[in-house]
Amino acid sequence: MRAAKCVIGLLAIAVIVSALGWTVAASSERKIVVVTPENKDEIMQLVQQLGGQVINELKEVESLLIIDVTPEMVTKLKEMGKEEGIQAVHDDVELKIIPPRELISEWEQGRRKEVKGEGAPFVPLEQTVGDDWGFDRIDAEEVIFPGIHQFIGQVPMERRDGSPNMALILIGTVGLVGAVLARRRNRGLYLLLTLIGLPLVLASCVGVIAVNLGQGIRVAIIDTGIDSTHPDLNNNVNNALSRNCLTGACVAFPGGIAQDDNGHGTFVASIVAAELNNGSDQPADNKIGVAPKAEVVAIKVCTSGGSCPTSALLAGIAYASTIGAQVANMSIGTGLIPRATLDDPLFSLSCDVEGTTPTPGTVFQGVIDAFLAAGGTLVVAAGNSNGNLGPASGQGALFASCKNTFSVAATDKNDQMAWFTNSGDDVD
Repeated sequence: MRAAKCVIGLLAIAVIVSALGWTVAASSERKIVVVTPENKDEIMQLVQQLGGQVINELKEVESLLIIDVTPEMVTKLKEMGKEEGIQAVHDDVELKIIPPRELISEWEQGRRKEVKGEGAPFVPLEQTVGDDWGFDRIDAEEVIFPGIHQFIGQVPMERRDGSPNMALILIGTVGLVGAVLARRRNRGLYLLLTLIGLPLVLASCVGVIAVNLGQGIRVAIIDTGIDSTHPDLNNNVNNALSRNCLTGACVAFPGGIAQDDNGHGTFVASIVAAELNNGSDQPADNKIGVAPKAEVVAIKVCTSGGSCPTSALLAGIAYASTIGAQVANMSIGTGLIPRATLDDPLFSLSCDVEGTTPTPGTVFQGVIDAFLAAGGTLVVAAGNSNGNLGPASGQGALFASCKNTFSVAATDKNDQMAWFTNSGDDVD
């Protein structure tokens, strides 16, 4: 009797183990499939016949599919798909964002290296992160108030529709001259004098100076999302267009309200479009974006921990090309990788590299080109690996080395290249 119970027990365990083993084997994985465009429909049907799921057919890009399949299905798909036009099946590799806290860690590493006599000289962290110098250092006022410096050089101006109001011109000009003198020393005084002097000049010289605050410009923030309740951004976030693309398919946020569970996307969005004179901060601490009246759209492609799946990025860039965004920003990257690898269609994080002939089948180039064709400019971070990107070094980085992206490096308080930033021919 005891032996019979043992046999029954062993059989039960075998059944359970077998069932668990089947469950593990049957667990699905997300894959990126590069296809021959004319056979895309047939390959989608093949995926479904094998029991897989097409998560996103990426209508904007004829050569890509995002699918959900088991490992067994992948094997069969590769075997059966050769004749159907499958060029490659890639894993859903994750990229990373670089949050501000990690940059602070980099500065701390720099400090320790200097103490040990290694590496580049350390610049105290507070000189870069603590001081409010960025807005002025990038000359954002010359975008927001175009023509101020030219105007000052042309006084007295004649009013286009009649004689000039010399009293208003004089008062306004004094204010603007004071603003120019103060702009490197006191940003608060600079803004105050500009906001006093500019209306007076405009009242006298109609049409001479236009104010550009980003009105009518839509910017897609491809990142961790945006906190659309933040008082510096709440009037500029387009919740209706914002999407969460983490599953590989872009869906509306819960309740239709854009969210950010990391903070990096909100940080980036505020540089672009933190609101002007919103009263949410103390007067001395009020921050404004370079385009404080621009509209921002949250496209979430990264998790709370800062991981950004390839499938989410492909879906997010493709979605950006459908919403009429003139600009999209991605502060996301890979670190340094061989430049030749980036141009290899068998590499899952591939694109056409700057200065080379196009290579068919690269994963990311299709969605990048789709955004360009829709009239957008894709701005990307050059990266913080202290590397040289370009033919001379043989190094590259996604997305800074990709064709049709606009890569941006970092400078320090002294207008010098920051010690941690990437540079080189691939950096715009």
